Amino acid sequence: KMCFSHMNTLFPLLSSIFLKIFNIKLFLWYAHPSRNIKLKIASFFSKGIITSFNSSFPLKRDCFVIGQAIDTSFFKPIILEKKENILLFVGRISRSKNLKYLINEFTKVNDKTIKLLLYGPVITNDDKTFLKELEDIISLNNLCDRVEFMGGVQRNRLNYVYNNSIAHINLTKKGFGDKVALESMSSGTPTFYANEDFNDFLEK
Repeated sequence: KMCFSHMNTLFPLLSSIFLKIFNIKLFLWYAHPSRNIKLKIASFFSKGIITSFNSSFPLKRDCFVIGQAIDTSFFKPIILEKKENILLFVGRISRSKNLKYLINEFTKVNDKTIKLLLYGPVITNDDKTFLKELEDIISLNNLCDRVEFMGGVQRNRLNYVYNNSIAHINLTKKGFGDKVALESMSSGTPTFYANEDFNDFLEK
């Protein structure tokens, strides 16, 4: 018997006595470079750790590294009469995504027909603060007509969104394993990524 906890570092502590009584082994899925005392406690009570890449679990411990899985039957190239001149970002609007760098670099794109569309939710209060900082950069550089925040995108539209862009950009660094990069690749969209972990993963 086994129990699986996905990115929940509190559950191993709360359930440890119950699981031990019934001889149920607990496995924790964790894929994020941040560490804290809750993660250390969760690791202590977990029989095993499952993660995306070696850098996705920040504590020193043997892990089951399994990469990321996507639905390649859904994320696939589709034929469009004409693609729009869109550079695409998909993901949460947060500091870990290096969006300030992305927008600052976009200011150097001279082709005024190219737009940068950013799809993703704003979740925390810091995300809201960060969004305002990004909007200030956009306004300061007179990019309001070329850079747009589109909000979250429904999954059933996501493959079209990838296919309708000329390139997808993901600048999240090691440790995160954003699978949106793999989704866009599977959709046939040229994809630029900063996470070095993908190099070994894609070679396999």
